[in-house]
Amino acid sequence: MAATTAPASESSRRSNVSSTLPYMRAVAGSLGGVMEACCLQPIDVIKMRVQRHDGSANGGGGALYKSLTPFVTHLTLKYALRMCSNAALQSALNDASTGELEISPTEGGSPPLPPPTEPSSATSGR
Repeated sequence: MAATTAPASESSRRSNVSSTLPYMRAVAGSLGGVMEACCLQPIDVIKMRVQRHDGSANGGGGALYKSLTPFVTHLTLKYALRMCSNAALQSALNDASTGELEISPTEGGSPPLPPPTEPSSATSGR
């Protein structure tokens, strides 16, 4: 008989996520950017060659990774900044006692939209 484990509660999972330091999220985001660049660069090079009708395979497999450094740098910085700022904003907006966000979607933002109304037959002109 196999033992089953209960899934982690939502609050404990949130506390683990919110306790992650912003710089750790930045590192995770930058590693994701590196992986994305390494996977997409060859596909992008092939796409560009097909669009230019340039079927030459000059340089072999290494040519698929030509100019990878600027692409990796761009994505690394983009995702690191995105993940770090997201973590900083979440930690700034979390309530210390409950671990929940202090601002609900309708507080501090625009008020909710009223429900749509049916047009009356008097104003339809028929």
